[in-house]
Amino acid sequence: MSRETKLGLIVIGLIAFLSASHYLLGNTAEGIYLFTHPWEANKTGAEPMLPAYTELPEPYGPEDAPIKVEVYMQGGDQCHAPTIDMMKRAEEKYPGQLRVIFYDTRKPEIAQEALERKVSCEVGIFLNGENTVRVPGRGKYGVLTFQGPPGHSGYTPDDLFAAIEYMLEKKGIDVAALKAQAASPAANEAAANQQ
Repeated sequence: MSRETKLGLIVIGLIAFLSASHYLLGNTAEGIYLFTHPWEANKTGAEPMLPAYTELPEPYGPEDAPIKVEVYMQGGDQCHAPTIDMMKRAEEKYPGQLRVIFYDTRKPEIAQEALERKVSCEVGIFLNGENTVRVPGRGKYGVLTFQGPPGHSGYTPDDLFAAIEYMLEKKGIDVAALKAQAASPAANEAAANQQ
């Protein structure tokens, strides 16, 4: 292929890219800004192009819980709702055993911390400071890594629950009794009053 043909194909590709981006985003800086900052759309009166922005939950669970769960994720973006739901289910399933703290990686100081902790794929979950946990019978070679959203990154909510149970058992906590307690309505009411 000649040099002129290659150059011609590159120019055609660039024109196609610019046309597509003009169609998708509009030709204004505002269109690009609203595409990357959809939560600002309501302030300008424009329709958001992505799901609405919501705040991350405040920390919950007792401060002296045996397992501290740190969740690094992009500030409550709706596509991360399954991660938030998974953490709420974990707290309900193991009442009083988890302290769950969410960190918004859209904040520069948190983004730097996430980078230092090697959080990838927008979500990183740390159980007592570790995001790679050995759990016999789970994951590849009995090792689970909690990076990325659940179900899309090599782990499921059940894998997280298995890791939590394994860690609790290693601390001498009777997981079967916890599950029975969580199933009783009185226990759920007591756990709600604790928060």
